[in-house]
Amino acid sequence: MEDEIRVSVTDALSICGVLMAGGKGTRLAAAGIKTAKTLIPLQGRPIISWVIEQFLQVLPRVVLLAGVHAETYTSLYDGNSRVHVVPTPQLGTGYDLLYSIEYIEEQTLVICNVDTIVNVDLVSVLNAHFKRRTGATIVLTRNPDAQNAGAFFVNREGCVLRSLEDKETELPLPTEYAWRGASTGIIVAPLQLLRQVGVEGITSTEREILPNMISRGNLFAYDNGAGYTLDIGTPERLNRLFEENEQVMEALFKSQL
Repeated sequence: MEDEIRVSVTDALSICGVLMAGGKGTRLAAAGIKTAKTLIPLQGRPIISWVIEQFLQVLPRVVLLAGVHAETYTSLYDGNSRVHVVPTPQLGTGYDLLYSIEYIEEQTLVICNVDTIVNVDLVSVLNAHFKRRTGATIVLTRNPDAQNAGAFFVNREGCVLRSLEDKETELPLPTEYAWRGASTGIIVAPLQLLRQVGVEGITSTEREILPNMISRGNLFAYDNGAGYTLDIGTPERLNRLFEENEQVMEALFKSQL
């Protein structure tokens, strides 16, 4: 059995969480839901507060990419030195992510879409990432109910070969791969690797930043099995947040050390 590599104190101090929490809520607004997804109450607290708590169990601090919600988040976390709110221009998830790194000094970022609830052990993800010591790590699920199930093709070495979310839709599909999975919205990426992408012409994380990493052989998969994953980006899936409350709360506390 291989020895597990735990995250050292030095590594831990050079990591921060980056929570993508600035969405406009366009799809929910069309259904008459005016509250931002991240601020919808779950057991008496905004969803975002549960996700922040989940990440702060493992990471020294988190950065909220806030968009139009900057004022609200600032009032919620004023005085909390472990939560830093960054107003973003809302020019797409990719642009906002690359824009935010100018505010970040840590060398490793754990990026997460706040509107996706994931049952994952973040410590295990970090161990796998630091053990490999190269590239970025994306957490994939084999759950057939996940959004865009099977969109990522992975080889036996764990290297991601192709994503169906790539804007270059005419690229050929891999003929040899070990397994396929869907993104959970969690990515561990070195700051230096993100800086290599460059912000010019970038709007989407899924359609541009990740394919850029894939094309250079710099994206590797963490296999989260068929673990629970729920994207609450549409009214139908938002309803599941309350219908599947037990699974949701278990997911939010899976990351305890």
